[in-house]
Order: sequence, then C-alpha cells, then structure tokens
Amino acid sequence: MSELATVEDSRNVIVIGDPILGVLAPSWRLKETLEILGYGVFYFSAHTWPLLFQGGVVRFSFLRNLINRWGVKALVLADGVQVDAEQSDVLDNLSVIVYALDQQQCRCSLDSLNTTADLVICASDMEHEGRFSSNLLLPLAPDAKLRSTVLANDIALSGGYLCLQEFTPERLACLQGLADRNDTVVRCLGDSWPEEIKIRSDYSSLAYAMGFSNLLIYFDEGDGKPAPLQRYLMMCGSIIGDASILVLSRDDMGYRVECGGPISYGAFLERYKFEVEDVAFEQFVASSFDSLFDGEASFNHCRIATLFGYVGKGNFGDEYILSTIAKRLNLRCPGTILLAVGEDPWHTLVHRGIYSIGLEDSFALDRALEASSIALVMAGLLFDQGVRWTMGKGELVSTQMHSDLPGIASFCQVALLNDTPVFFYGIGAGPLDLRDGKLLVRYMGSLGARFLARDEMTAKAVLAAGVSPDQVARRADVAFTATSEPSAYADQWLIDHGVDYRIEKLIVVSLRDYENVVPGFDKTVARALDSLGKRYQDARFLFCILDQDDIVPSQAVIDAMELSDRTLIFNPGDDIDAIAGMLVRCYGGLSMRYHCSLILARSGVPCVGLGYLPKVVSLYRECGLGNHILRMDADSDEIFRHLVDLFEGREFLLSRIEKGVGALSDLANESEDEVVACLEAGTSAARLLSHGSELYQRNITGSSEQIDYLRWRAWVLETELQETTLQLEEKNRYLEKKSSEADALRAEVDELRNSTSFKIGSKLTYLPGKLKALIQK
Repeated sequence: MSELATVEDSRNVIVIGDPILGVLAPSWRLKETLEILGYGVFYFSAHTWPLLFQGGVVRFSFLRNLINRWGVKALVLADGVQVDAEQSDVLDNLSVIVYALDQQQCRCSLDSLNTTADLVICASDMEHEGRFSSNLLLPLAPDAKLRSTVLANDIALSGGYLCLQEFTPERLACLQGLADRNDTVVRCLGDSWPEEIKIRSDYSSLAYAMGFSNLLIYFDEGDGKPAPLQRYLMMCGSIIGDASILVLSRDDMGYRVECGGPISYGAFLERYKFEVEDVAFEQFVASSFDSLFDGEASFNHCRIATLFGYVGKGNFGDEYILSTIAKRLNLRCPGTILLAVGEDPWHTLVHRGIYSIGLEDSFALDRALEASSIALVMAGLLFDQGVRWTMGKGELVSTQMHSDLPGIASFCQVALLNDTPVFFYGIGAGPLDLRDGKLLVRYMGSLGARFLARDEMTAKAVLAAGVSPDQVARRADVAFTATSEPSAYADQWLIDHGVDYRIEKLIVVSLRDYENVVPGFDKTVARALDSLGKRYQDARFLFCILDQDDIVPSQAVIDAMELSDRTLIFNPGDDIDAIAGMLVRCYGGLSMRYHCSLILARSGVPCVGLGYLPKVVSLYRECGLGNHILRMDADSDEIFRHLVDLFEGREFLLSRIEKGVGALSDLANESEDEVVACLEAGTSAARLLSHGSELYQRNITGSSEQIDYLRWRAWVLETELQETTLQLEEKNRYLEKKSSEADALRAEVDELRNSTSFKIGSKLTYLPGKLKALIQK
C-alpha cells in the first residue's frame, strides 16, 4: 500500500467555459486534452451548473470548498466567461489562465477580474495592457482526441453544404441558389439563420453537420484574413468530415467562386498566408501548464472513483461517509478524485466540495464510469424501503434513476459495461424481506459486485438474497476509518454559550422523528434527563441537530423538562465537521441516530442508545455497549439508570468500547485496504480516456428528450395562455371603460331632461311642431 500523501502531488484544475459549439468548443477540447495528460479537471458551464452563474457571471465563492478539498492550483476562464470580481478572494492562491480564440473573448474574461491573470492563451496577439503576466499564441491545431473521433451514426443526415459564418440576406440568397442548382441541403451556424437550416447549439449537432458536409462555404467579404474562430471551425470541419472549402468572394454582381473551385484546408491556409500549425496540441498544452506547476516533470496522474449514494440531501450520516471516503481515498491513493452520483449535485458541490452528477443524467454517469478505476455504492441502501415505492424489479429498465434498489442495479449495469469493478463499500442492508428486493440484490451480485458489509446482519441479508459467499465479506462502517478531530467552530460556539467542556459534563442528546416513536416519548425522555440533571449538578444537555427534522422532537423534550435552563441546541446546519468536533467534546450521550452513536463510540465517549432500527441495535452490540441499547418503549426510570452508568460505571464502559471499536476499526481498515488495492491496480483516467471517441447525436435518453419536449410544449402553451389572458383582461378593461362612459352620458341625458330649461324648451317647440305637421298634411 502507498504511504499517506496529500493533494500537493496532483494537478487539479477548474475549467469554466461556454460550450456553445458542443464538443468542439475550445474549452471542451482543452478539458479533454488536460485529462489525457493526467490532470484532474473540474468542468463547469452555465448549462450544466446554472446556479453557479448569475446574469452570465460565475459566482466563484461557491467553489471554495472544492478548491480547498482537492488542492486546485489553476483556474481556466475559457470562451469569454466572466467571474464576479467581488468574490475574487477565492482566486488568491490560484493561477488564473484566460483561454479563448479571439481577443474579444479574452478581454471579456480579463475585464471581469480585479487581479492580474497569470497567463493568456489566445489565437491572436494580445496587447499586454498590464492585465496579465504572460501570453502565448494558441495554435489552431487539432488534439489527438478530436482526430480519433468517429460519428457513431453514419446515416444520421444527408450530405450538404455548411456555412459557419453569421447570417446576412445576401449570404442566404447565395446559399439557397447553390443548393437549388446542386440539389442539396444547406446548414448554417448562428442564431440569426432561419430555423429550417440553423444548427442547434447542443452537444453534437455542429460536429454531425460537419461530418455530413460535402463543402464548407466561406464568404470572403474583402475585410481581411479569416478570424481565428473561422479558421478553427474550418480546421474542425476538414478533420471530422474531410470536407473541401469553397471560397466565395464578393463583387458588384454578388458572390463568385474563387480558386477555381473547392480547395483543401491546407490550400485555404496558404491562400490567406497562414502558417501551417506543425505543433502537436498536446505538447503545447503540456508545456504551457507545466510553467504554472513549477515545471515539475512528474505528478500523480488523476484517478477517478465514482460513488453512488443518497447524498446531497443533508443527511448527516451519508454526508459524513461521503466526506470520509473522499479524504481517505486521496490520502491512500494520491491523485484520486471522488465523483458523486446523488440526489442534489449543487448541495454536494457547495457543502462537500465534491463534483457530483444528478441521478437523471445517465449520459454523464456513463462517461464518469468510463473514466473510473472503481465504482462504489455507500451507506445503508439495501433495504425494502428502497423498492417499496417503485414498481418492483421492472423499475430496472426505467431511464429515470433514483437512489433505490433498481437505481443501484442500473448503476452496476453501466459500471459493468465500462469494465469498472463495483464495491458496496461499508454497505448496510435490512430489512430485506420483499422478493423483488432480494432478486435485485442477487442480480447485482451476478454482475460481479463485491459486498463489504458494515455488520454481520447485513452480510447475512445479502447472502440470504442469493449472492455468492465469495462476494460477501463482513466488515464495518466506513466511518470507523475516520479520525475524531476537534472543531474550531464547535469550540468557539461553546465559549460563546458559556460552556467549559473541561469542567461541565456535556450529555449530547440526538433524537429523530420516526414511525415507531411511542406516544409520550418526549415526556419520558424529559423525565429521565431531569432526574440525571438533579443527580449530577455539573451535567448540561446538548441537543445536537443532525438533520433539520430533528429540531421538532428535540424542542418537544426541552419544553417538557424542568431543567430546560440547562439545555442547549447545537445546529450548525450542513457543517458536518462542526458536529463531529462537538461530539468529541461530550462526556456521554443519549442517541437514536446511528452515526451520532458511532462517532461517540469511536471518540471514546459512552452513550445510551435507543434502538429505533436494527442497525442501531447491531452497532451497540458490536461496540461493546449491548447492555446500553434500549427499546423505544423504555420508561424514564430505565433510561435514567442506564445514563447513570455513564458516570458510575464509566471505566468499565470505556474498556468495553475500546475493545469493540478497536475490532470494528480493524475491519473497516481491511475494507479500505481492499478498495485501495483495487484502485491502485486500476488504470488512470488518462489511459482510460485515451482511446478514440464514438460521438453519438444525443447526450440525453429518448424518454428524457421527450420529457424535455413536453415541458417545452407546456411552457409554450402556458405562455400563450398568459398572453391570451392579458389580452382578455385588456379588452375587459376597454369594455368597462366604454360602459362607464355610456353610463356617464346617460346620467347627463337624464339630468338634462329633468332640468327646467329642457322642460321650457320642450314646451316652446311643441306648438310650432304641431303647426308644421298640420301644414304638411
């Protein structure tokens, strides 16, 4: 096994780009090249991480934990992306690289910085202007990955002409004329082109348009050499589709063909007096980034471990295990980056500093497992609850994954297709009584998964499901590989609340709401704590909130206590290190929660348990505290007597804990050794990704695409409904206005009719009117 090391020996970088060109975006090409060179690359864009951007500007402070966890040394701002200057303190210890094709994009990124960029890499010369330390000319040369890219669907489109310049009416007319004369189709890049010929700005549409193009059309407007973007796109088109270039020059009569007809990309460069790029793109990137990492010749190439779990929802136990695995694997196997597959990627990124994939993103999952040396499934996910809310084993074929048994089985399937070994690492199981649940666990075993069970009960449940005995080992919870460390936040919190843990005896209380909590439970616990407080005047009760739902049962107990003035609620939110650090400072505990009990025991703090689930009962027995795990219906006297043991029988309990925890730690270390051995024997991400790429048209499943379409249609219909409603409201307001005007006119008429002048006038005109009528007869 390797010695413990740090991330200092690795090269981890953040690349933030705007991949409007899909896989051909310069930022994406740089990402893939850095990965092949052995770098760990965290790639962000507004499409995949919308919450990271506000008004198109990167809110960089959200990446602080990721930078600190993985020792990120460099930030690449590519494709003209901008950062929030007010949050630039995060950049203090990073090398900042601005990477773009043209000067305008470079300036956009540079203008957003309130610091000097270390390096600018641009395809055209940049004026220094004192805003960067050095600059390099970006060679417009293809990378090896691009050269080896193959379009997986070779019948996707018909052949045609491709224009990679912006729309003008004259260009459109010329292209339509060319297409009509040659009975072919035209495709164009740019938002202003008509919808029927416009290429979508997505993952692969541009690459496919290039691959099925017979000609690349270039309009020479006589305004100088082609811009770097045009040269770059022509280069990509000539590689992916092996297409020739037709140059059309403008004169008084319109556009005419130059060079006697189509020419090669090399001839195109020669026509505009560009030098042919003979440098290998990989060599350029390697030498450019070497200078940012002190020019060290060797470093730990990145390895990726992909982990599946119920993470991102703020559950303390799951978050603690996730963080422990990330830290331990990188220490044991330097260069290892843990990538999570979970419920809420944004939460995992911001609070844990771990790059994460949503369960619904099966494309990203496949790519992650392709680059992974090992696949892990963590925590207590093998139980009936994980299949009860599905349609059973048939859920396995669903394209919408969840962190349930069918979802885990799907994860194992994709891992197997990528030849990635799967470990159920410190897994918990039970109850596992449903037939479909057992069948799914057996199926995962048939896929070759290795089950490292966290307790004997789990091992028996997995074996009972039909998994081969040589694939199952009784081990211990991953949290036993972690160390108990104080927390500066927790210590300061105690000082701020007037608590000296060295003098007062802190009794931590960790409760939760669950379906088997008996009526009057809060009052029972309150009486037990009151009795303990009256017996030991130096006892203080610290209610520790491991999940926000714990607040209600904790407050209910406090409200029922006589000694509520000796209680405190500690709720640091998502700061799992603060919670673990606080538990280290406690004298004893009363706990329902599994991982609160585990960390207390691992820290040598005796605790009384309330066995709301079998896993808690199993933990106490294996830790040497089997006599101190109580039923949920235990009365206050029973709870009190066992809490007294934490004071009076302390030495005996500590010796039992030391023995039990020691044995469990040994088992957990055996489990970690096995995982690390597999990881070290595996292949680095650079080698796993160095093969040629098969480029598919979709990066979402067909059903997901249909869902997206239906959502779009719903949005369109909702928008139309809102517009129609506004129009109706406007018409109603108009009718109400006209009705009010009519009422006002009627009132004026009535007032006039009732007036004296109207009555006199009527009488004066009556007789002349009658006389006129008689004369006419």
